[in-house]
Amino acid sequence: MKHSLLFLAICCTGIAPALADSPITSTPIYTAYTDIPLVAKAAKENAVLEDEMLAFLANAQMPIDQKIALCNALGWGMKGKAKKFTDYLKKQRGWTSADAKTMSGDEMLCLSYLMALDDYFNVELSLALASKALAKNKKSYTFNMIFALIKAQKQFDSNWCKVFLTVAAVERNKTLKQDLRNKAVDVVFDYINLYQDSCKGAKAAKNAVIPMRE
Repeated sequence: MKHSLLFLAICCTGIAPALADSPITSTPIYTAYTDIPLVAKAAKENAVLEDEMLAFLANAQMPIDQKIALCNALGWGMKGKAKKFTDYLKKQRGWTSADAKTMSGDEMLCLSYLMALDDYFNVELSLALASKALAKNKKSYTFNMIFALIKAQKQFDSNWCKVFLTVAAVERNKTLKQDLRNKAVDVVFDYINLYQDSCKGAKAAKNAVIPMRE
């Protein structure tokens, strides 16, 4: 309902319609990874979250950016992804329950992102899990970016400037390990830069848009 009201407000004020979308639903990271067969498969219409994909997400040898691309490719229209991943981990590892103590950082990040994609109107739990995941890999650009996108999703209904600043802070942190493809970064900021105009005041230079990497 909030998003519907926001869309009406945007239409009435003449702000760019693209802003009626959201950080989780409008950043198709997977488009930078369609050379990965499972990502391309997941991006197809009527794709199914099958065991091969779940195994990919649970494989500690697979790069985290490719796992995130797979999650992203599955999209926000398909529901129940987080539960399927949790059930898969429990079955494969004989867990009676799956909590932060039993999961790796990669698994927590993928699960938090799947949770956000499943229900982008309610991201409190996914944000809390993403925070725990980030604590396990603070120097990863991918970890920081997914945490930032989920946090920005929470900020979306209240402060568009924070949406921009939260995600832009990741790109401006040059101490991070760059483990997300440049094209994927460009996809994110092609959307997030739209919110820069919401930031006013003396910090205008700091709030400048993020340039494309390509």
